[in-house]
Amino acid sequence: MSTKIFAHRGASAYAPENTMEAFRLAYDMSADGLEIDVHLTKDGQVVVIHDHVIDRTSNGKGAVAQMTYEELLAYDFSFKFSDKYKSVKIPLLKEVLAFVKETGLLLNIEIKYSSLTEDIEEKTVALIKEYGLTDQIIISSFNHNGLYKVKELCPELATAPLYSCGLFRPWDYGKSFGADGLHPHGYTVNEELVKECHKNRMFVNVWTIDDPSDIKRFIEIGTDGIITNVPDTARKTADSL
Repeated sequence: MSTKIFAHRGASAYAPENTMEAFRLAYDMSADGLEIDVHLTKDGQVVVIHDHVIDRTSNGKGAVAQMTYEELLAYDFSFKFSDKYKSVKIPLLKEVLAFVKETGLLLNIEIKYSSLTEDIEEKTVALIKEYGLTDQIIISSFNHNGLYKVKELCPELATAPLYSCGLFRPWDYGKSFGADGLHPHGYTVNEELVKECHKNRMFVNVWTIDDPSDIKRFIEIGTDGIITNVPDTARKTADSL
């Protein structure tokens, strides 16, 4: 199976991260899938944004969990691309799911947490089921307790813990809470780890890999997916091998 290319927050090197503009561009660049982040708003809407506050990526300030979706729509999420993109709105998860259903893209949803979003797993899973996309989606998180909860809610959804340290026998660790794969930081991954994961029927998607030589290496050692800010570079590199 060929290594899949996941566009990290969309084609985020070229367009505002975690926006429909970045997702459409990633599709145009022939990415196999998208990697996105989700939070809950004050009124319980699942929105796509990385940070728990809007300060870095918009012209506003404040915590996502303390604002309604309508309040968030007042801000421009053009981020550092305001010279090219104007009036970019924060997307709802259901907008991304509709796009994934239309295009056939894979989707990795990283669940983010705050003290006010205890039911984010239920709401995320419910939307995925509503759109009939359980077979195209991976749920990841640094909160591994949350991944166990996702499996309880929907056993058929693939889950993968995010981590950035050198875990001992990470395939065994992942299996301990029902994970189907691993999402390690690239520097923790070598060919032996990939082979052991595959022996244990677990996939390996590495993050965040932008350098062509690193992309080439991870393809050659058989990683299942590469999460990258530059899906065009990753596609060109993959196609050259």
